[in-house]
Amino acid sequence: PFTGRFLSPVITEHLHVARAERQFIYDTSGKRHMDFFTGIVTVGVGHCHPRLIQAAIQKNEKILACICILFARSYHRQASDRYVEQLEEILDHEVSNKKVAGMFIESIQGYGCSVQYPKHYIKPATGRVQQNGGLYIADEVQSGFGRTETHFWEYQGHGAKPNIAIASGFPFAAVVTRPEIAKTVGNYFNTYGGNPIGCAVASAVLDVIKEEKLQENSLQVGTHLFNSLAELRDQLPNVIGDIPGKSLLIGMEMVTDKESRKPFPVEKMNAI
Repeated sequence: PFTGRFLSPVITEHLHVARAERQFIYDTSGKRHMDFFTGIVTVGVGHCHPRLIQAAIQKNEKILACICILFARSYHRQASDRYVEQLEEILDHEVSNKKVAGMFIESIQGYGCSVQYPKHYIKPATGRVQQNGGLYIADEVQSGFGRTETHFWEYQGHGAKPNIAIASGFPFAAVVTRPEIAKTVGNYFNTYGGNPIGCAVASAVLDVIKEEKLQENSLQVGTHLFNSLAELRDQLPNVIGDIPGKSLLIGMEMVTDKESRKPFPVEKMNAI
């Protein structure tokens, strides 16, 4: 049902997926489809990569005991367009004792159609939060792993220094943090933590990214894709307003008029 909801404008019946391999998914009739959704932009090395399958099999042969508890609707709140001055005003006048717990930021708003922040926003904004005792938590689930040009993590391009970085892929998540923060959560326990199969697969993912030069491929293919979409934008100025994003994390802003930038009606967007 989740897949069908997104594909319903172009596929009249529900898509029953039988298997997936690399960039393709196959339905139960054997028909091949190109996957442009990639698990909400988290399948970084393609479906069923042989290295990942082998890593999971090898670990399964040694140990298999996992318990998972999942909560629905657990995205960090949708981000809004706030500039440094507005953030400072909030911290100065609306935050009790001028203290804040932390700030979640997608280095590129993948959930918000690949929106990039102004060049000099993330570093001073997160720096101000850290000055007020808060943590800068970089959400690199979609923008990390070499997907955006020359940096493995997108926050590196902003010159910012997060206290915590989070990422994911296989039913597995990784959190990287500094020693002083790690000490405070040392006794924290989660039924989803310590998954040995997930660890093996995650390690294989990093190997694949390095050995198959996927970061370099992201830059090359992403540049070609961006230039091609830019040409299309110039040909259809009253349909395509902008092409936000970088490399292989790119969006397309559909408008009814370039000057007003009024978005496409929902029914037309659903038909694309």
